Parts: sequence; C-alpha cells; structure tokens
Amino acid sequence: METYPPTEGEALFQRLLLSTALAAVLVLSPGCLTTISESPTPDDVTQTGPFPDDYTKIVRKWILEDIFRIVSIDSLDVSTPEAGVSRWGLLGSAKQGWRANVQFSGRDRIGSSTGRMDYVVLIKDGEVVASQKRP
Repeated sequence: METYPPTEGEALFQRLLLSTALAAVLVLSPGCLTTISESPTPDDVTQTGPFPDDYTKIVRKWILEDIFRIVSIDSLDVSTPEAGVSRWGLLGSAKQGWRANVQFSGRDRIGSSTGRMDYVVLIKDGEVVASQKRP
C-alpha cells in the first residue's frame, strides 16, 4: 500500500494538534516548571508570613506525607529559611514565603535506602507550599 504526503489541510491539523499538545504539557506540568528563588522584598512579612521557627518539623512532615516512597527519614539537613518566592509555569503566578534548602535520605516501604535527595522548598503559614527537586 502506498502512502502519500498529507494534504495541506491534514498537515495544518497535525501542526495544530502538536502545538496544542505541547502547550498542554507546559501549562499542566507545574512541578517541572516551578522555580523557587530569593525574594526581592524580604522585609515584607505580610507577603512571606511569619518566620517558621519549627521549619525542620514542617519539612519532616512534608517529606513523610508528600514524597512518594519515603516511610522513614535517616538524615535530614534543612538550611535556615530566607525570604523567597515561587513562580509557577509560564504564567508566572507567584507565592512568597520562606525558602529553605533541604537534603535528606530515607527508607522506602521495603526498607531500601532512597539515597540523598535535594530539594528547595517554600514554607508559608506552617506548611510547604512549593517544592523544586534539585538535580
């Protein structure tokens, strides 16, 4: 059976379908597009919320509840939080809070070590509101 090149209408439809799919991937995958950086206005407490005195406890809770596979933590290192901002996706909607670097290792459900994991998290009002895995 011979195949023929697509007609002009078919080619246009294929390009439209491909560009729509690409746009959907970029907009609907916020975890990949979230960036957390230092805040340009670190003194504005109304935007960042109060300083999280118990930030290690907050991060520990986040790891055990939100990081898939982790059931216990072997080591945890959390930097002292600094004012930070999280930008989501191409639209750039932002959240301000307290940015901290997190390094930890833990155990999964069968007792195997997960190895060291590095994240940057944004803490606001006693919870982690954004996270970014570091390579």
